[in-house]
Amino acid sequence: MVMDVDDWIAEWRGNFQFHFGHLFVMFAVPFIIFATVRFISVAQGRGALFCLIGGVLGVFGAFMLAVDKGALTLVLTVFDTVPEDQFADIKPALQAIFGRAGWLWITWAFIALPVGAVLQIIGMLKEHIIPKGQGLVIITGLLLLLNPDIEIISSAGTFLMCIGFIPLGLRELSGRL
Repeated sequence: MVMDVDDWIAEWRGNFQFHFGHLFVMFAVPFIIFATVRFISVAQGRGALFCLIGGVLGVFGAFMLAVDKGALTLVLTVFDTVPEDQFADIKPALQAIFGRAGWLWITWAFIALPVGAVLQIIGMLKEHIIPKGQGLVIITGLLLLLNPDIEIISSAGTFLMCIGFIPLGLRELSGRL
């Protein structure tokens, strides 16, 4: 778990995989928005309001996820180019970014994405669009993402989401959703 600016710097400085992984998440945002909008219309009865509210929150949260990745990942690649002998001089700026100073606090609004997705899954469960077990796996995965940046927990959450969302995506692609 990243506890201070030095841990955070050690996590991303010179770490291509870190930056590429976050860039990949940022490029996934349009697909997340597409799926979220699609899920708004799948429920027509008791779950429709859950899907609508979840969809609005989800689209906003996905947008904020892209903002978060742009601000807190792409910007860091610039600092990665600073020579080691000058890097200590920018530590106060990095501390401000790490602490989400200024208006960076708004990037926390990405939390609306998993909250919205949970609401949409609840809406689909209410109408028996997805089986209860599948919905619980997805919800568990989404809730595991709400952690203080502990990678093993986030990885487990992502794995559970894949177990639940992949069959849902396949049903959509086959026209059975």
